[in-house]
Amino acid sequence: MKRGINGLLLILAVLLCLPLGGSAHDVPEERKDCSIELLIRYDGEDITGGTLKAVKVGYVDQEDGNFFFYQEMTGEKLEDVASPEAAQKLKEFYDDNKDDYDFYTQIQTVTEGKSQFKNLTTGLYLIVQDNAAEGFSKLDAFLVGVPMMVEGEYQYHVTAAVKSELERTPTPVTPPAVKPSDPKLPQTGQLNWPVPLMASAGLGLFLLGWVLCFRKKRADHEK
Repeated sequence: MKRGINGLLLILAVLLCLPLGGSAHDVPEERKDCSIELLIRYDGEDITGGTLKAVKVGYVDQEDGNFFFYQEMTGEKLEDVASPEAAQKLKEFYDDNKDDYDFYTQIQTVTEGKSQFKNLTTGLYLIVQDNAAEGFSKLDAFLVGVPMMVEGEYQYHVTAAVKSELERTPTPVTPPAVKPSDPKLPQTGQLNWPVPLMASAGLGLFLLGWVLCFRKKRADHEK
């Protein structure tokens, strides 16, 4: 009897831990005053700069008393919306079809570690970063569902930390300045400055020799 009670309690515990989209709950009401507040921090410090974009990619509906998100435009039921793979798949769909479909989009700046989207309808939102804060790389796309189930109750004003880590962009390394090569020929031991001096000395010796030679001939002639 005790083993049966323990087994029942275990089953109840598992049911309570099932994700929002997989357990039976009352279908959340359609609302237009929902909000998403995102917290963006790096190494314990609030980040300021850049923008985040919320794109509605899913709507809320039920199936057999269970609450699910369904993809906008296609009506496909979305499973495991917390996974990076699901976010990447919906981002690719958005990128490929944003010119053909009218996606609801809201863009907000990041100030003091927060970015808030207001006056949203219930649904599933793809969070994309087109412009990152200075010195940081862009965040990977992720999904946020509204409402969110917290302690058995639907929360229509969702606060969540970003699901992908911020990364600093590498600091560019400036290469050392390269001194332009000297177009002159390399020095080989013979300097250019003595050349005129040596030419002048040679000319002077030539003239001296010519004068001496002339005097000698004159002296011989006088004898």
